[in-house]
Amino acid sequence: MLTKRDDHWNADNYPFSTVTVRVIEDSTALENALRSGEVDVAPSVLPASRASLESVPGIEISEVENTSQQTLIIADRDGTIQPALADVRVRQAINMAFDRENIVANAMNGLGAPSEQVFYPTFDAFDEALNDTYEYDVEGPKICCRSRLSRRLFGDDAEHHLLGAARARCGAGSGGHRDRRDMAADPGPRHGYRHHVQVVPLVVWPDGNDPDGTVAFGHFSPQGFLNPFGSEDPELTEMLTRARAAVSAEEASAVYQEINEWGVENAWSAPIVKSHSLVAAREGYAVVNTSYQIAPTLDQFDVSE
Repeated sequence: MLTKRDDHWNADNYPFSTVTVRVIEDSTALENALRSGEVDVAPSVLPASRASLESVPGIEISEVENTSQQTLIIADRDGTIQPALADVRVRQAINMAFDRENIVANAMNGLGAPSEQVFYPTFDAFDEALNDTYEYDVEGPKICCRSRLSRRLFGDDAEHHLLGAARARCGAGSGGHRDRRDMAADPGPRHGYRHHVQVVPLVVWPDGNDPDGTVAFGHFSPQGFLNPFGSEDPELTEMLTRARAAVSAEEASAVYQEINEWGVENAWSAPIVKSHSLVAAREGYAVVNTSYQIAPTLDQFDVSE
């Protein structure tokens, strides 16, 4: 149980004197708890439960947009493991191969939005027009796959495992973290367990709703944790330098917009979808914040009149 502190600097923003937090892992148990009034709000409702709960008088379902995204990180942009990935045409062909609309409609029960950029609509770098860059086209990737360059990418030797890669740091540009190259060279036990680092060219990555600066340097900086091979480009380096030197939010946002456009055009990765989530509230409670919620927070809820 959490008890409200009246001396908190922002106490007026929290209308509840106490909040009881319960962990209910089973979706059916959570649905039953909402129906019976055992819980008043649920910050994570499965799409399969939506219609059933919406039919219950006194329960309202709200959709929180852009809580996360799913991206195919084309980590080996320099072609270290798979030479074909160094060719921008191959990376662009990968982007063309995703039927994003169909993925949202069927795999996600409509709870999401197609996306071709790693930046979020919540912040300034996002450009809706960039989401029309790569039209779904099965034939385009097939033609590309027949080329000499891309046979090695799609052949039997292409290992697509969901693991980290060689030069990623545990934190984007943060001090004190060991480079994974060191970890790979030192496979001894740490803290009672052994770790194993495997170098892979591609990885599917679920990412949180982050501000422009976090996205820019996490994805595009040579030290970024989502740029594990430390790929660099002179044009990109110049933009990152200007972003670091920006003296105002407006100036930085303009540079982040340039980085976003560059990243999409050069197929630095293959973003697939922005995910939405469902929040349920019983009568007497309201969901007041339906944007920029990576994880539920208390100020997402209020009492209703």
